Amino acid sequence: METTNFIYIYLFIVCCQTIKSTDNVKHFDDTNIVSEFLFNKVKIFCLILTGPQYTTSRVKFQKETWLNRCNDYLYVSSLSNSSLPSIGADVVEGRDTLWEKIRFGLEYVYLHYFNKYDWFLLVDDDSFVFMENMRFFLLSQNSNATLHYGFRMKDLKFKNKEGYIQGGGGDVLSKVDLQILVNYGFQNDSLCGIGNGDSGDVELGKCLSNIGIKIGETRDFQSRLTFLPGTPDAFTGVDKNQIFNSFQKLSYYKINRGIESLSEYLISLHYLSGHNMYIIEYLMYHANVFGRQSSFYRNITRSRISDNMLKSLVYRKLKKNF
Repeated sequence: METTNFIYIYLFIVCCQTIKSTDNVKHFDDTNIVSEFLFNKVKIFCLILTGPQYTTSRVKFQKETWLNRCNDYLYVSSLSNSSLPSIGADVVEGRDTLWEKIRFGLEYVYLHYFNKYDWFLLVDDDSFVFMENMRFFLLSQNSNATLHYGFRMKDLKFKNKEGYIQGGGGDVLSKVDLQILVNYGFQNDSLCGIGNGDSGDVELGKCLSNIGIKIGETRDFQSRLTFLPGTPDAFTGVDKNQIFNSFQKLSYYKINRGIESLSEYLISLHYLSGHNMYIIEYLMYHANVFGRQSSFYRNITRSRISDNMLKSLVYRKLKKNF
């Protein structure tokens, strides 16, 4: 993260502290104020790939969990449905038309939403995205740079050295990426052909590479993953599993299994059932661990509140509640 941008959000959060006169101690008011700031500062449009058969098993759950944290969103399917909402590409539903669906969706978004947003997220209907963490990551990135972001894979199909972004974990395009892609790439079949097969994300990666758009770094400062192309258990469990083994072989970078390999500010998950989306929503946005605080806040408050002051504050809080 660039130093100036880190200081920018650091100072903002410090300014968001509240002072309780009854305690006479400065501390952080754990509200949505930072999320709201990021929501207005880093504007993201979400485009989700789906099909009519997934309206109740996937789309419903996304709309009731993380999707409303996008600044706006739209589904692309083989059928239009204003209640989702979704736009309908003129294709037969199936994995072999994914690339056509992606092209149609991105062109539509460019024509109707381009001027309102800084970033454009392309993701699957069985994915979950922590939009606050994505915005925090993108805060230090330039939406006018020709870089896109996600989980980087080796391209074994076209042998493209740049690789490609695995679609399920999400592919984040900058504003200028989308502009060049639609106005230049999609107008030249030798650079961005119609393609075939079920590798829509591979086709998109080849297309972006052909028009000079590179893949940006998304691992954190300890080289831990932020965009996860699979489920948490596949990457943290000790038992061997096919999902992790496949991604370990195809990952552009060396990856290891275990909790320590994942960033504490995870951005996305993939291959989730609707019910698992509910579980993640509850654990991340509703449940709390008593006495535990975000490491970002903790590092700031550590230098501002002594241990004795903190103990006194907790004691009074417990006495008041119980």
